[in-house]
Amino acid sequence: MATIALTGAGKLALAVLGVSVAVSAVGAGVLINSKAVASAKTDFGVSVAPSSQSVQKGGPASYSVSLDLQNGFKDPVAMSATVQSGSGLTTAFAPSTVPAKGTSTTLTVSTSAAAIGTWSVTVTGTSGTLTHSAVVAVTVNYPASQSYTISATPTTAQILPGDTAQYAVSITRTGGYSGAISLAVGGVPSGATGTFSPASPIAGTSTTLQIATTSAAASGTIPLTITASAANQSNQTATVQLVITDKGKPFSISGTSTGSMAPGSPGSAIDLTLTNPNNQAMNITNLTVSVTGTSAGSNCSVSNFTVQQYSGSYPLSLAKNQSISLSGRNIPQAQWPTVRLLNFPTINQDACKGASVYLSFTGAGTG
Repeated sequence: MATIALTGAGKLALAVLGVSVAVSAVGAGVLINSKAVASAKTDFGVSVAPSSQSVQKGGPASYSVSLDLQNGFKDPVAMSATVQSGSGLTTAFAPSTVPAKGTSTTLTVSTSAAAIGTWSVTVTGTSGTLTHSAVVAVTVNYPASQSYTISATPTTAQILPGDTAQYAVSITRTGGYSGAISLAVGGVPSGATGTFSPASPIAGTSTTLQIATTSAAASGTIPLTITASAANQSNQTATVQLVITDKGKPFSISGTSTGSMAPGSPGSAIDLTLTNPNNQAMNITNLTVSVTGTSAGSNCSVSNFTVQQYSGSYPLSLAKNQSISLSGRNIPQAQWPTVRLLNFPTINQDACKGASVYLSFTGAGTG
């Protein structure tokens, strides 16, 4: 054995005789045999990879969840996930509990019922009183099969300075795509403004682009680009031409009402008559009827009325110096413009009784 002896004033002598150690003290010296060991707290950490993913709706997003075992931690860890409110996401772990001394599991996020957008998922591991979390993101996009395209007619509209050109914009939706679509028009010349009706963004399948010009608008042929954009979709475009000309006499439009109106009634169809004063044939498009006022003034404002525009085919051809009505062209009355008095159950519309409605007519002609 090994003996450590303290003698006299603290001199130390050591003899190694074996593998054990004994301590003895003689005289005034004292030696205490002790061992201090600091015990570190066992714990674990949680990390998730990747930190974000982008998937198409209906497809899964898979994340690898790793545990960092610290200072000899060896207990099982129960896993849970909390999704952002309104996301529609659902989650599952495999396994749902990481076994003792285990270090990983897999989180699968289902997007079958998810809303389009970017959402957060909080991953939490719990073992006894220990809880640790990590946050990841998942972006849910429209499926590739869901999309849309746009088109516009006519491809060319010719007007005089001060007139309004009108283009019908159609939105074709595929795969059940229902997202809101924003529209913009580029290339509008000085002295003109472009508006959509219904206004952008569009939830339906059609709208009308109107290019209103002033008398100061310069003559020329101007290409216009209609651009449609929507979340998680590629932009779509359609190109049309605006022809502003100061040549020739403008054709005229007049209208004859088929009857009176009452709130909620089918309305009054307008038999339009088109007159070409020029010595050459012309084609008419973009017929538009607008309510500009009533004989009752503000007591029966234009907001009480709605107009169903002409829905027949274009162009409407006019021979030189010809004047002809829609009925004269045997166009069915169901396709004529129709003015309707809206029914507002909570608003007194008595002022509209017997009132005359003032209308304006516009159109575009080429020839």
